[in-house]
Amino acid sequence: MQQSPAPIDFAVFIIRRDSDVSAAARQLRSQIDSGTLTLLDIEVLALGEDGRATREPLEALTHSDPGALGDLQSSESDLLDEEDLADLADELGPDELAVVLVYEDRSLATAAAHLAAEGGRLLWAGGVHTDELEHALEQTKEA
Repeated sequence: MQQSPAPIDFAVFIIRRDSDVSAAARQLRSQIDSGTLTLLDIEVLALGEDGRATREPLEALTHSDPGALGDLQSSESDLLDEEDLADLADELGPDELAVVLVYEDRSLATAAAHLAAEGGRLLWAGGVHTDELEHALEQTKEA
């Protein structure tokens, strides 16, 4: 069965520099191994002495489980442009790191492949920001 394309998404998390990321890394590995997620890139950024966000090696992440990060690698996709880095610098504190994940969500891939096998095609895919969803639900309640 041919695999259908899945949405490419990103998420940026701000964590304390000394946060233990072992559990998160094991969860990512589990989702990768199950095929529900393809990790395209992971980047770690810190606030540099010049006040700009700078890329750090994955080893900058603290983990109590030596195998937690396993073979996760940064491909340095350069997804983040100068404006993104400036925005991140505004949010980062000196004792924090930003973890950027670029991933393909494959959780619906099998269902999509079955629909495609029946002649279906993906028309739209995307996300809804939670603020927009909450606003729409509030508008519905008021109507």
